[in-house]
Amino acid sequence: MICKVDRATRVIDAVRRRISQDDSQVAHLSASSGIPASTIREHATGASRPTQYAVDRYGDWLRAQRDEPSAQEELGFAARAARPPFDLEGPERAPDSPWNVVDLFSGCGGLSLGFEMYSGGAFFRTVLAMDIEQPMVDVFNENSKWRAGTSGSIARRVDLEQFSTDAEILAFYLDHYAHVFGDEALASELERLPTGPLSEFKRAVWALDRNFWNELQQIRQTNDYRVLCKAVAPHTFSQTSIEELHRQLQLPLIGTRWVEHPVIWSSPDQGEIAGGDRSREPRTGSAALRAARTTWNNAVRQLSSRNRMAGKGPARKAQAKISSFLTVLEQPCFRQVHESWVAWWAKRSTLRHRHFTRSSVETTARLRQLYEGRRSAHVILGGPPCQGFSRVGRGKLRSLREHGAHIQANDDAGDQRNLLLHKYVQFVSALRPHVFLFENVASFESSVRTRSGVFDAVTTLQEAIEEISNHELHYEVSMGTLQCSEHGIPQFRARFFMAGVRDLGSDHEACRQRADQCLRIPKAHSHVPLRVALSGLSEASLVDGTGNRNDLRESTVAVRDIASSDLASRRYFDWIQQPLDGSPSRRRREWKTDAHTARRPRKDDGAWFRRMGPGMRWMDYRCDGAATLQALRLAVETLTEVHRRISSETHVPAWLHEAMGQLATLLDEGGLSVDELGRRADGSLSIRLLLEAMTGGPGLPAHHLLRDVYLSKRSGHHGDWLKRLDPDAPCRTVVSHMAKDAYPYVHPSRPRTLSVREAARIQSFPDAFTFGAVGMFYAYRVIGNAVPPLLSNQLATSVSLALDALAAANLGANC
Repeated sequence: MICKVDRATRVIDAVRRRISQDDSQVAHLSASSGIPASTIREHATGASRPTQYAVDRYGDWLRAQRDEPSAQEELGFAARAARPPFDLEGPERAPDSPWNVVDLFSGCGGLSLGFEMYSGGAFFRTVLAMDIEQPMVDVFNENSKWRAGTSGSIARRVDLEQFSTDAEILAFYLDHYAHVFGDEALASELERLPTGPLSEFKRAVWALDRNFWNELQQIRQTNDYRVLCKAVAPHTFSQTSIEELHRQLQLPLIGTRWVEHPVIWSSPDQGEIAGGDRSREPRTGSAALRAARTTWNNAVRQLSSRNRMAGKGPARKAQAKISSFLTVLEQPCFRQVHESWVAWWAKRSTLRHRHFTRSSVETTARLRQLYEGRRSAHVILGGPPCQGFSRVGRGKLRSLREHGAHIQANDDAGDQRNLLLHKYVQFVSALRPHVFLFENVASFESSVRTRSGVFDAVTTLQEAIEEISNHELHYEVSMGTLQCSEHGIPQFRARFFMAGVRDLGSDHEACRQRADQCLRIPKAHSHVPLRVALSGLSEASLVDGTGNRNDLRESTVAVRDIASSDLASRRYFDWIQQPLDGSPSRRRREWKTDAHTARRPRKDDGAWFRRMGPGMRWMDYRCDGAATLQALRLAVETLTEVHRRISSETHVPAWLHEAMGQLATLLDEGGLSVDELGRRADGSLSIRLLLEAMTGGPGLPAHHLLRDVYLSKRSGHHGDWLKRLDPDAPCRTVVSHMAKDAYPYVHPSRPRTLSVREAARIQSFPDAFTFGAVGMFYAYRVIGNAVPPLLSNQLATSVSLALDALAAANLGANC
């Protein structure tokens, strides 16, 4: 156990002894720690109690003075943990064993990472993380290798929508727990479930899956299938609505590529079953077959309804792909796929029904006995994908749905992904954590208009929690929006949080206070500017295109001026330097990190970037209100009118005819007309002139940004789409779309967009966090989708206080 009070006493005693021997050390300590000399004397004399931050600063100073191992042990450095970033004190003692954390919709683990890094892992450990995207899982597991006592991957690629009952969730969790933590006793008990050994069920499912996938492979190898695929328009099978249909059916993506969607209980960990074991396949009744056909038909019918709706622009192209795909589904070789899928799905459903539903009461009771105690999840973190709730692009998504291009539309929720919050609640119901922390975009609190009315996400979530509370569980909840820039993260990023604390006693008011406490974190003294987040990094490596995992190579970080920055900036940079396991480390002046790689800009884009000032947006270079522009517009309008009259009048002076002819010739050489010249005399003229000047001369291609789609951008029309970031302010919100377009994130001083590592710094990922498991495209995505670990680290402090209070009140025996 870690006792913060004992260490604080030892550190302050050591400071007192050193000050009494040499009073000049006060000034040295003050300069090193940033703590006023008067405050240091108050702490040394006992006039005031030092904060944990002050204790850690004093400890750094003492360790710099005394490097001997014996001195470090004397001062408690052997148990030194990652210090809290701000003045928020956690529990005095850590639990006997860390509290178990489950991270749903985990992404690369930004939310759970902050919890694990709190106090060096003494308080929390992530036992299970789940996400549907393989790159997210790969990055999570790559950064989990330092964890001791684990023998498997903590993160699993799983589609949470596939879980059906509490018994299935409990079985999946316990099976994972036994495998990852080498719990042989638990593994043995899972072989004695009322419905039969869990290992036999898993082997039967795996055999069933392999047989089905082998059948699909055989169909794909037929000549009819190959000819049909080649006749389909390119990228048809990658259309969003068609991919979503495959995800709903857990069907490997139809096409020339073999892409498997995650299917629950299908795991290669069970080993290859040569040729498939037909003896394990269950007999299926007519009801299971009818249910499977209904599932398939409903998915296809939903896709067909999108095809019948009117569309235009990109929606029309999507509609054409859907129409082509629906035609393909009617061909004989795809009817074989349909029948094979129906048989597979019916058998799979039968197996799961027998094991987790038919005897669910007895099975659930036994699983719950195995779960309670040290194996149980104390905290559930996470939130469903936020795109459906985000105001960014909401109008675009609504337009796509109206034109039939978005299969994820749902009449009640507006977006199918919005209903994933019910799966979050289902996991809360099954795992019954002491605390849950739900996270989403700030606009989660707003309502979404749907075809059947208004979908209020917060109310829906509250009602779902209340529904489970009316049975065996009751949670007191608190909610609010946190602005990351106010909590030491160099980024303007508002996030909605809902915290729930399980009420196991009669003191409901105390439980409500604990729920409020979970979201009560202090604000930083000042904003951390972008220049601090980018400080110390060497020049980024530039690559063409999206890059690959080998491009995210190692680079050097050298600290320069952080020591003279404000308190919030120093605390942020201290966080960035920490190892992921929170182990003791001296303040470093230089270290290594990876992924400091950015896309190489086009030559013409680089020229434009160089002309942009810090904090300037595309729209800032417009000249709509300029007096010269108004005069020019008037001159062009006059010229247009003169040209019109000359065309209709018979008695026109010769010199005027000649002048207008010369003007027409000049315009023709530039590919213009008088009318076109008038059209160009608008607020974008200043940008146009700058871009034309960058072309380089006659015969060279025009700058690719010289298009109306770009020149029309202004306030309210994505005028900040292209922006050079301001180094003296927090960065704008980092989003996953950086994977495709990083133009809103031009480096504040260099002619390029932000690198992967710079984006990670802005999201407060420590430099020890690696992205080498994926390429640049997915690295941007996992970063943009993450919760800043520094924010979750502060929430971990508050959650630890709530859990500690539960343990003190004897409300949770395994707290």
